[in-house]
Amino acid sequence: MTLDEQRSPWRFYPYAVAVALFLVVLVNLGMVWSARGTCPGEGAHNGYDESNAYPTLLRRAEAQRALGWQVSLSPEGRGLRLVLAGREGTPLEGLVIEARAAPRRGARWGGR
Repeated sequence: MTLDEQRSPWRFYPYAVAVALFLVVLVNLGMVWSARGTCPGEGAHNGYDESNAYPTLLRRAEAQRALGWQVSLSPEGRGLRLVLAGREGTPLEGLVIEARAAPRRGARWGGR
């Protein structure tokens, strides 16, 4: 090997490739770590159909906003108190609310 070949900038090429690949792996691991902590649950199995129904969802949300209802949720004892009020602030009467609570997957009740 001649002195010119030893001083060639190409001699660093394999190291640069190795460093670049290491950075890609490092960024991917960071993305996986971030996704594990922020994933809300399963994705939709019928995403195309749901995306087609999105304008309907927006119309329903606008109709609800036009009603002017006010929602208040506050802790009360070991439970929650939900108050729905009309546009004038008076509580709505005659409503039936159905709710279900469950711990997140992998979590336990009682915060332990």
